[in-house]
Amino acid sequence: MPIRDKFPAEYFSTNPLAGSTPHQAFKRLQWGNTHRKTHTFEAPEPMVLLGELAMLVFLGGKSQKYKENELFVAVGNESNYVYLVPIGKGKTPIDFPLNYFRGCQPITQIKRIDYYSEKGGESAYYYHDHEKPYPMLYVNDDHFFLLPAKHRGGRSYAVNDEGIIG
Repeated sequence: MPIRDKFPAEYFSTNPLAGSTPHQAFKRLQWGNTHRKTHTFEAPEPMVLLGELAMLVFLGGKSQKYKENELFVAVGNESNYVYLVPIGKGKTPIDFPLNYFRGCQPITQIKRIDYYSEKGGESAYYYHDHEKPYPMLYVNDDHFFLLPAKHRGGRSYAVNDEGIIG
């Protein structure tokens, strides 16, 4: 049985973080941690940090490893999409290009995402194996996001208190 089936179907047809402010969502996603810093930058929507990207595994098995301080993994507080945001000087996110979504280009489907995060006061390496149908990785400039595939009238993945599911 796919892991996705262990969660309520509404997680995949709505935003599990709906009704939460970005600070509340951070506390939920980081298992009780409170934010230490807030960054203001141009983005398509308010975002909540999940961690720093370590690796992506693409459909077909190829993978791409990332250096420390290269990309943040964040979730859109309104869309529930996973974003990969470049890290600039002072470990701050780099502004998104204007008309971000209009300029996005599909790259490939993603089978797995690995990231470093501190959840519940403990730093760890996390990974998520996406289930079929796989989300599509889009890029505009150096900014990326994972567009969920359509699945059973909903979406193929969601982000909630357990992290990325589906």
